[in-house]
Amino acid sequence: MAEELMKYLERAKPKGFRPRPYYGPEEDSLTFYFDNTESYGKRVDELLTLFLSVKSDELVGCQIKGVRKKLKRLGDFGISIKHGKVRLDMFFHLLAFLAEKPVQRKRYLELSEKTKDLDIELDEELVRA
Repeated sequence: MAEELMKYLERAKPKGFRPRPYYGPEEDSLTFYFDNTESYGKRVDELLTLFLSVKSDELVGCQIKGVRKKLKRLGDFGISIKHGKVRLDMFFHLLAFLAEKPVQRKRYLELSEKTKDLDIELDEELVRA
């Protein structure tokens, strides 16, 4: 079995890295890598984990938990989700506003800047949540 796996991996070359967010409905979390580099996780709060470069400690990605609940809060602030899309920078701005500590707020605003003008496609179930 291991030999067949090795043969498969030799034939199936990766198509390259493309930064795009991934929403996991079962865990209700959004994971997004901006850069394809070896990283480690650093927890900011109960919602946010940052992925930092092993070589430089530069921000290369993040994971946000409890996305459905936070999307409901967007509606409370008059931010609507049209055609199943939401701008990530606005989402992180909302989380910065809700952050209790200045260091948390700083990290959310940093993510907002990194994701400026990026949209995430949301399925109908998530939008209606």
